[in-house]
Amino acid sequence: MKNNLLLRVADEDDVDDIADLLNTCYRGEGGWTNEVNIISGQRISRDDVAAMIAGKKHYFFAFDNFGQLAEAGSLLGCIVVKLDLQEQQSQDAEHSAYVEMVAVHPAIQNQGIGGEMLGAVENFAMEHLKQGWMRMSVVDKLPELVAYYQRRGYELTGTSRPFPAEGHWGMPLEEGLKLLDLHKRLSEK
Repeated sequence: MKNNLLLRVADEDDVDDIADLLNTCYRGEGGWTNEVNIISGQRISRDDVAAMIAGKKHYFFAFDNFGQLAEAGSLLGCIVVKLDLQEQQSQDAEHSAYVEMVAVHPAIQNQGIGGEMLGAVENFAMEHLKQGWMRMSVVDKLPELVAYYQRRGYELTGTSRPFPAEGHWGMPLEEGLKLLDLHKRLSEK
């Protein structure tokens, strides 16, 4: 389904709404992408969102709720991308765009909105990087989420790392939780 959604760059006025949306989507009970059974605590604090926006390394894109969904706040979705422009010190160095915090309000999931947001940031990355990789990490206990990204052309890289145990992004509810790395080659469409 094509939703013809309009994404805009979020700013400091969106901090509370972004934090609320991310915590609802990742740690709330609704939706198919939540982590509530594997990670406790909030996904992100308002201070962390504010610091990321102010730091100018992350692009937060917001999908506004123009009254379409009464139970939602002012945002229905968001997605974050960080561009990593490698100095071309070697032939192997390539630019990357790291996708993070993809969130669609649980009440409107499964309508193609997440895929459209992902496509929009892939186009944004291609426009800015010209070549390189899209990269992301997904919790290993969410195979349906890994499969979702694979259907969109992402591949497991074969690398993973332990989920951070310091509690900054929440506390794992089981030992051995990992983040799996995925990537997709940027190409002209």
